[in-house]
Amino acid sequence: MRNTKNFNNARNIPTTKTGSNRVWDLDTGQQVGKPLLGHDEEVLAVAASPDGKWIVGGANNEKILLWKVATRSNKAPVSFKGHTDVVGSIVFAPDSETFASASLDETVQVWRRKTGKTVLEPLKVDSEAHSVSYSPKGNKLAAPQSPSLRCYS
Repeated sequence: MRNTKNFNNARNIPTTKTGSNRVWDLDTGQQVGKPLLGHDEEVLAVAASPDGKWIVGGANNEKILLWKVATRSNKAPVSFKGHTDVVGSIVFAPDSETFASASLDETVQVWRRKTGKTVLEPLKVDSEAHSVSYSPKGNKLAAPQSPSLRCYS
C-alpha cells in the first residue's frame, strides 16, 4: 500500500493488501467488515469518499475498482477503465460524486462515480503522475508536472 486517504470522519481508514482493500476502525484497531475483494494485482492507491459511503482503489494493472461500503454489501465492485499504466494515486472530490486518478501513463483522469465515465478528456501532465489532489471546495485539481505543479479548474 502506498497511498491512503481518511475515511468516515478520520475514525476509520482504508488500507490495502495485494488483491483486497480493508477498512480499520482507528478507535479499536479492529478491521471493519470483510475485505473488499476484486483486485488481482497490488493495490497502490486507495481513497474513501468524504461522505463515508465509497472506497475506490487503483492497482498495478491499470484497474480502478469502486465499492459501496456504507451498506457493507458483498456486491462486486464497479470497474473504471481508461488508464494504460499503473494507477498511483486516487482522491475523491469533496462532493463524493467524482474522483480523480493519477497514473504512470502521464495522465490524470476525473471520473463520475455514478456512471463510471470520465468527466473530461484525460489531462496530460507530461511526466509520470504519482499524485493528484482536489482543492477544499473541489473546484480545482492539482497534479505534478515535472519539475512543477499544474492546477486545473
